[in-house]
Amino acid sequence: MALVLHPQLPVYTINSLSVANFNTTQLLTANWNTSIMIHNINNRLIGLFSDFKVDLLHKNYIVAVSYVPNFELNKNEVKRIDATPLSNGFSFPKSNLDDMAKEQAGGSVTFALRMTSMVTFMSSTMSTRNTLILALCSGLKVVFQNNTGNGVLDNAGKPISCQLYM
Repeated sequence: MALVLHPQLPVYTINSLSVANFNTTQLLTANWNTSIMIHNINNRLIGLFSDFKVDLLHKNYIVAVSYVPNFELNKNEVKRIDATPLSNGFSFPKSNLDDMAKEQAGGSVTFALRMTSMVTFMSSTMSTRNTLILALCSGLKVVFQNNTGNGVLDNAGKPISCQLYM
């Protein structure tokens, strides 16, 4: 079936990542916002995305999580997903919390976004099996303004491409 349909993996990019009220005093508290673009580059297949999860990572530790409702991407369609990961309830080593505080004191903290979802590609007559896709967007440098808890992604207004794995 793959030879007939030729499914291609979608393209994931990060347009923006921002944080407000970033505080690492005893526990991490923060209000996150991120804009993700997903492009179904298939000419003949619709993509059905389910169980879509967004993890925000600092040095391989999850610092925030968001879940996105199931969605469909038509042929050659681009969809913008605005996720607001939450930083509540995650335990990670105090050394990681201290590392984030040190990085923030230097003006920026580097994060990664990891997105996972189940994807099925369908045509009017066939469908592929449900496949787990993992997208990893690393090296996301969030710059903090004037020693505040507010920061934005340092990407010069250009989308950052993500690596995809199956």
